Amino acid sequence: MIQYFTIARELMNRENKLHYELFDFKQNHDIKLFVAILSNATMIYKNNKTDENYLTFSLKNFFASDSYLCRATLSFIYIEKFLRTNEVIMSNFFDFIDYDLENKTISFTFTENYIKTMKKSGFNKLELKTLKSIKDIRTTKLAMILAMKPKGYLDVNYLFKVLDLYKIERRDRRIFKIKQAFKSLNVDVEYKYPKNKNSPILEEHYKFYY
Repeated sequence: MIQYFTIARELMNRENKLHYELFDFKQNHDIKLFVAILSNATMIYKNNKTDENYLTFSLKNFFASDSYLCRATLSFIYIEKFLRTNEVIMSNFFDFIDYDLENKTISFTFTENYIKTMKKSGFNKLELKTLKSIKDIRTTKLAMILAMKPKGYLDVNYLFKVLDLYKIERRDRRIFKIKQAFKSLNVDVEYKYPKNKNSPILEEHYKFYY
């Protein structure tokens, strides 16, 4: 199993449609599986010495002892079902993706948009074992975001959207969930906001600094 999720830095550009597609999953095991598939495909494409865009990789390492995926809930049949039920999301990254159940392989071609995204601004790496013990999908998503943007700040409304927190009615509960995710990753964070309703709103407000 590969050790790192190689993430194109351009994916952190919120103007890039692929940014939000990367996080458009509701289940923790699904986003982890997607990361594994995209990681393997990206590394094979990067390491390929030609411009060939039809490539194949084996899924057998997904079940290896050092895999960061939960092998108790993963099966080759589930991978096939995952690709079928997430076809819309996958189509933003892959022009073609085919699962060979007999040989336990995936063959693929990337979309031109994803190829351009990969070539635009280099890569950051997320150590996959970082994700292995994470049980909460919001924390998994935050770990991916921090890998693409290792330091700085994140707008509160952006995190509400990408971490799928708008369904929580109370704003203070949403903010608590974000702080909880940072804490789970052992990342110190400070949320800056006006201390009372009469305080002026500053440029630094409504942001998480880490």
